[in-house]
Amino acid sequence: MGSPFIEMYFSYLCTLFCIPTDYEPRTICEHLQYLFALLQNSNRRYIDPSGLVKALGLDTGQQQDAQEFSKLFLSLLEDTLSKQKDPNLQNVIQQQFCGQFSYVTVCNKCGRESPLPSRFYELELNIQGHKNLTECVTEFLKEEKLEGDNRYYCESCQSKQNATRRIKLQSLPRTLNFQLMRFVFDRQSGHKKKLNTFISFPEVLDMGPFLEGKEEECTYELSAVLIHRGVSAYSGHYIAHVRDAHTNDWYKFNDEEIEKMEGKKLQLGIEEDIVYLIAYPYLHCS
Repeated sequence: MGSPFIEMYFSYLCTLFCIPTDYEPRTICEHLQYLFALLQNSNRRYIDPSGLVKALGLDTGQQQDAQEFSKLFLSLLEDTLSKQKDPNLQNVIQQQFCGQFSYVTVCNKCGRESPLPSRFYELELNIQGHKNLTECVTEFLKEEKLEGDNRYYCESCQSKQNATRRIKLQSLPRTLNFQLMRFVFDRQSGHKKKLNTFISFPEVLDMGPFLEGKEEECTYELSAVLIHRGVSAYSGHYIAHVRDAHTNDWYKFNDEEIEKMEGKKLQLGIEEDIVYLIAYPYLHCS
């Protein structure tokens, strides 16, 4: 499947049971349980997810990048699980992956503050001009000036005024996903191009300093990295690196080829350093 994080995303949904040889899952939830029961208990080298893909009604002939597929996949699962009778399943997607921020606009003349709350399932980060993940997050949250033709209409002043706007992080999900925006539009060519900028990222990430109004440590531990191999924004190949939460060993998932990486550290070679998506499960807040 297109998303490299599926195993990490839904491993806790898997119910351990003995699978009859004639078992045929019917609902999406049954397909999901069946898939992860096989992942956890089977001796197969890889598991074919085509049953779940068919149950979700996904078009396998439609080409999508990993981010597009991830959004579609989570949306379909969220819609399906919200209709389940079990209350523990209804909000599983939101509880695991959904955070909230606000677009806050402040009028320079009267000081009126206008917040616009919004949910997110991943943070999309610009990488141009940056060297590491912290710089990217800092720019994502930086203040923007609304001036000239881009002035803000203030309800209190009843006129367009110069203003500032920034994103304020209100809450973070249990699993925090970052998308590095490597595919950008090139005005000269009129096409998308791929940015090969190297971005470093920590094994342990403290998001506390970025949370609005909270002076506390909020720690996440690196658990999955998706890289894009290829020179073009229109083609290429995705390879996932996922950490086993129990042993801390890293595994490389390259289609049906699954390889345990040497040592317990994530090691990306020169060719594979084009990181596209990063996943950080929550450790603790204090």
